[in-house]
Amino acid sequence: EIYAQRDSILIMPGVKFPNEECCFLWEVEKKNVWVIKIAKAEILVLEIPMSNSLVVSFGEIKDLKPMIIKLTDQDGNVWYGESILLPAPMTSFEYFETGLETLKQLIAPSILHTEYQIDESDYFAAIEEFIATYSNVVWFEMTKVWVENAFVDLLSQRLGKNIYEMFESTRSEIATMACIWISTDMEKYLAEIQERIDEWYTAIKLKI
Repeated sequence: EIYAQRDSILIMPGVKFPNEECCFLWEVEKKNVWVIKIAKAEILVLEIPMSNSLVVSFGEIKDLKPMIIKLTDQDGNVWYGESILLPAPMTSFEYFETGLETLKQLIAPSILHTEYQIDESDYFAAIEEFIATYSNVVWFEMTKVWVENAFVDLLSQRLGKNIYEMFESTRSEIATMACIWISTDMEKYLAEIQERIDEWYTAIKLKI
């Protein structure tokens, strides 16, 4: 039981003292805890022309549409998350249109105006609390990455740490991979692979 609390000092009950100097004092750890509330969520859709168009059974894909979510808290702080989905349901039901609707109709309404308590000493708990807000949304993992990236961006800014430091990574750099769509022009195809190798990509993914 705490009788009184002043700054980081706890005064314990049970005994009356003539003055504060002779009472028993216990130091407690000060925790840096803050509360945020997401006041606004904006979805930004970009359209980027592909250097090489993709020809598939139903037509030709010439552009990619990466999406950025911009979250603003009650104090006007801004954080961003990014994800990119396939423009059509080629390998999964999760593609640009379904991902965008899931974000607009289910995920964004769940996180808007919700308060999150963040303790610097255990920010992983804050991430879990944030993800739990929209746990009713099943599948759509790439869509969820949008808001999760934004939340991690917030923590990175508030903690003053790079993301790799937050997750206690031992490396400050990551390997990059190039993705190349197969072409009917084999000479051009092999030349593009060599070009990516010369650009120091550590892996080449050949999509058929």
